[in-house]
Amino acid sequence: MLGAHELCVQACLGFCPMVLALVVCSAPEFRIMTPQCCMKGTPLAITGKQVRQLRSLAHHLDPIVFIGKQGITPTIVSQTNALLEGKELIKCTVQNTSDLDTQEAAFMLADATESEMIQVIGHKFVLYRESKRDDIEHIQLV
Repeated sequence: MLGAHELCVQACLGFCPMVLALVVCSAPEFRIMTPQCCMKGTPLAITGKQVRQLRSLAHHLDPIVFIGKQGITPTIVSQTNALLEGKELIKCTVQNTSDLDTQEAAFMLADATESEMIQVIGHKFVLYRESKRDDIEHIQLV
């Protein structure tokens, strides 16, 4: 029996692994895996309904993480980790000077911070991770 990642690689058949979704044949049924879960080998922990809720909450947010020409640096990762712990939902932007594509930057930063990528639009993307802190107001997912 192949693992989820091996199935994903087989389904991809040499295409870029950073596609929006892959249909993976797993025993008797098909299931959809996003690239983030493909990389980690587990399905996403949040449902489609929760993604819609988080997207609506993120609509009014201003970007607070800016990715420039140096790309994803350890400083960006540590700053993003701190912001995710304090806010749970953040909007990031990839500036024109960056060599990274927005989707590529979103996947890299989500993987580095162990967060969920909620949405990518234009040069902006949204990340979510439940905070372990008790002194903040947590987002109540439906």
